[in-house]
Amino acid sequence: MNKTRFESFFPLTRTVLPRARDAARARGLDPDTATQVTRDFLFEQDGATGDLRRETANLATRYAFEGGRLKGFVIGGSVRYTLGIARPALSVAGNELRPNQRAPDPILVNPFLIYRRKIASLAWTFQLNCNNLLDHRSNQFAYTLQRYVERRQWIFSTGVDF
Repeated sequence: MNKTRFESFFPLTRTVLPRARDAARARGLDPDTATQVTRDFLFEQDGATGDLRRETANLATRYAFEGGRLKGFVIGGSVRYTLGIARPALSVAGNELRPNQRAPDPILVNPFLIYRRKIASLAWTFQLNCNNLLDHRSNQFAYTLQRYVERRQWIFSTGVDF
């Protein structure tokens, strides 16, 4: 069962929290065991920082061709990985309503291609970007932590230096 550390959510309650915990124990309650509704509420309010593990990885690279037939071309891209968010099981009166779940791990791939060339004494740059090449979209369960991204986009841009 998940344990919720209340002091990380509401810092203004730290002074009264020990008394509230003692009062709950006096009534025979376990103040460290939050109900599913309370955990969901706290998750929505503060992102459940005590139970949520965040993992991300980013890689970006580029290579410029400076000679030969491909002179003027630059190719590169970036990849971003994020660990999907876990959502605990939901049980009511011993009946499992929702099993443990983990959202898919979003992986975004964004390649680009650039061509630079002098035309009529002007330095032209032509660039083609693809955002979200794999067209990956992911719902990460909580409305405060949505990780929706735009659908695949192809973007062409031109620049000139004079």
